[in-house]
Amino acid sequence: MKKIKILSLALALVSLFALSCEETAPVVQENDIANGTQTFVYSIQVKQSSALSGGRAQGLAGVNVTVNQNGGIQTKTTDATGIVSFDNMKQGTVSVFVLAPEGFSSYNTSYYLDCEMCDITDLDVDQLEYQQLEIILPRQGATVQGKIFADVDFSGTTGTGETVPNTAVVIAKVSNDYEPNVYKTNVQSDGTFKFTNLPEGVTINLSIDFKKNDNATPPAERTFEFNGLGSFSLDVNNPLSLGNLCLTN
Repeated sequence: MKKIKILSLALALVSLFALSCEETAPVVQENDIANGTQTFVYSIQVKQSSALSGGRAQGLAGVNVTVNQNGGIQTKTTDATGIVSFDNMKQGTVSVFVLAPEGFSSYNTSYYLDCEMCDITDLDVDQLEYQQLEIILPRQGATVQGKIFADVDFSGTTGTGETVPNTAVVIAKVSNDYEPNVYKTNVQSDGTFKFTNLPEGVTINLSIDFKKNDNATPPAERTFEFNGLGSFSLDVNNPLSLGNLCLTN
């Protein structure tokens, strides 16, 4: 509901005189700003993860950032400090996509722009809010390697030299917020594997795509998997070696 404002004192007196003589309502003026109207300046700073080891993350310049709010799509490029600003945003959810430069992972997220004064209904002014989001783009190039053993002959124990065959594929998975979020590498003929392009500073989970028929009658396909391997957060400057890994089936 719009507020109304009584005109100047002189005009009000004239109106009251008119009311007493002609029995008409006082003259009023209505503004065109709806109560509780608010807009946002939404600032996003994009930083690089590799600078964190130096104690302070640095902004990434020249990165395309796209926001989508209610179908309204805007794309801008970060400045020298990694900052980009979008004007005239409204209260509500906004989707953000950061298209990473070469050597980094892209990032998807959503954010709710909330107005601290939106519940004050008697405010009859434009409300301008400022909100900022910081996004860390993980640098790619982290290394993980190991050697995998398994009971491939189904004897009940893993014998010497029972390495996983090179038909197996090791999969590294990160959050769906990142693109790409799945990395794959083949096991070598000696059972070793190695990733050299994983993102740093994010949680990484390893799994393996390896199945084999056992010696039962009739044969049954068994699935092999890592047992209690856990999750990892990697650093480009510190390669991770997992040593000898045994699969369960």
